Amino acid sequence: MTAPAITVKTFPYRRKWTQAQVDEISARKDRLAGAMTDAVGPAGQQLYVDAAHIHILALHLALAGGEVRDELAYITAEIINSPGAPASFHHWHLKSEYTPAPPDPDETKRKAAAAAEQIRRQLSPEVRREVAAMMREEYEKATREDDPDDVGATAV
Repeated sequence: MTAPAITVKTFPYRRKWTQAQVDEISARKDRLAGAMTDAVGPAGQQLYVDAAHIHILALHLALAGGEVRDELAYITAEIINSPGAPASFHHWHLKSEYTPAPPDPDETKRKAAAAAEQIRRQLSPEVRREVAAMMREEYEKATREDDPDDVGATAV
């Protein structure tokens, strides 16, 4: 006798969370999956866990409270993209022996746009306006204090 297949329609936790909770679970699952992709064993050997199982395990860990915490990590992944390859490869290094390349400005802009879009989806217009006002105030404070050209500008 076999258990019935779990699908989107038979998932036991279906419709148990708000959209914000689903987004948070999904983001955590993605971070965990990234940490398990191209995993290596204690002797540095490739474990060859297929992507489907990685994502299933990552979802389970996310639901159970698992999280990737960079400050506790001893290893870090260098993402290697090969032309024509179906997916990128994670080459794992000891954090103490690896310095990553500087961030790609286009990737940084893409991540900032994705974060802004997520904020737009999750926050009410009133809260977004308040967050924008707070950020504007912090920006103005930082640019007044850090700009040496402004030192005598208000003394005239």
